[in-house]
Amino acid sequence: MVNTYWNPVPRGSQICYPETGYTRQTTGGCGISNKDADWADDTVVPIINSSVKNAAAGSGLGNVKILDMQTFMNGHRLCENTVGLLEEKGLTSWTQAGAADKTEWFEQIRTSSTIGGPYQLQEDAHANYWGQLAMRNFLRQAYSSGTPRGGKCVATGGLNSRGEPNATIQ
Repeated sequence: MVNTYWNPVPRGSQICYPETGYTRQTTGGCGISNKDADWADDTVVPIINSSVKNAAAGSGLGNVKILDMQTFMNGHRLCENTVGLLEEKGLTSWTQAGAADKTEWFEQIRTSSTIGGPYQLQEDAHANYWGQLAMRNFLRQAYSSGTPRGGKCVATGGLNSRGEPNATIQ
């Protein structure tokens, strides 16, 4: 089982904070320009994923399954205009009903706030609690009770009986 990588930041036009000033970084934790966000989405992530797929194909193993996660966090990326921080969405806790659907699934990119904990630089732009639970759901489905299958991961909204974001593999 091989999985592709996702882009933690949306295209520049989908970022909810203005490109001017420091709001993207100080509030949203995504201090990236529109041009760089587009480059990551259009160039970097596709190149990484192409390399992953080519390596799997070149491995000589006939039973490799690809779990395509490139777009599964779309709609839940850092500073994406479809979601927001808890306080921006009128939530007081990440455990509140609807929090998984209304918030980001990535850790913010922190700069000076990583000097003294509780956050560490290596956590930046990696899946947070909801992102990890969504990935767990996909991996369980891909494992398919010992008969692995590949496909494209798609988040569908809401939570399943295990408290994970609902998802399907297409």
